[in-house]
This record gives sequence, C-alpha cells and structure tokens, in this order.
Amino acid sequence: MAAVTLLAAGAKADTGTGAAVDVSAAGVMRLDATVKCNHGKQPWLTLSIDSGASATGPWFEIYTRTFRSGVVAGSQAWPGNSVQRLSLGGFDLFARVRWAGAAGNVSNNLPTDSTGEFDISVVGVAQ
Repeated sequence: MAAVTLLAAGAKADTGTGAAVDVSAAGVMRLDATVKCNHGKQPWLTLSIDSGASATGPWFEIYTRTFRSGVVAGSQAWPGNSVQRLSLGGFDLFARVRWAGAAGNVSNNLPTDSTGEFDISVVGVAQ
C-alpha cells in the first residue's frame, strides 16, 4: 500500500484549496484527517475532498463534512486536535482537499466568527 499525502500538516488560513495530487494508483484510500485550531471558542471547519481527471480539473466532490466544536445539531462533534478516519472510493486520477472554517470568539455571550488558524493534514494509504 502506497502512502498518500493529500494535504501536508501546517498552518492554514480560514479557507483554501490544496494542490492536486496524483492518486491514479488508488481506487480506494484510507485517510486520516487531522484538525487542530490554535485559538478561539466554538471553531467550525468544513472539509471537502474532490477528484478530477487532470491536475486542473474539472473537479467533482466525493466527500464533505462540517465539524464543530462540541455537540451541535446537524454536524459532527469535533474534539480539539482530533483525527477523523475516512475510507473513500470513487477517485479519478487526481484529488485535492478544500476547507473553510473559522475559530469563534465569544463576545457578550454570542458566538461570532473571527479569523482562525487551522493546522489541517490529510494523509493515508491506497487500498
């Protein structure tokens, strides 16, 4: 099984798109998505994985999920510094990771979004 890094660990802004990665040898991949947030309360993050026939697309989404700190109706609970295990199939020749999120601050007991910094990585193996 060959190792695959779809998104290397490191500080990321609130939103972004990773580089295209050749996954032509992988029909199915077992991935570990690791998410850390450096500050704030009630952070949220939507993580998406796309696939496409070339490094420039066109892209189609094969996975998306929104994680929130704590238990929030309609979303997955996200404990800080957590790892989410994914087993995904349906890849074309290339894959990329997209993310959007924010670290919330609590002001006057009302959660508000603020610029957050995330450390996100998505790595795994072809199966």
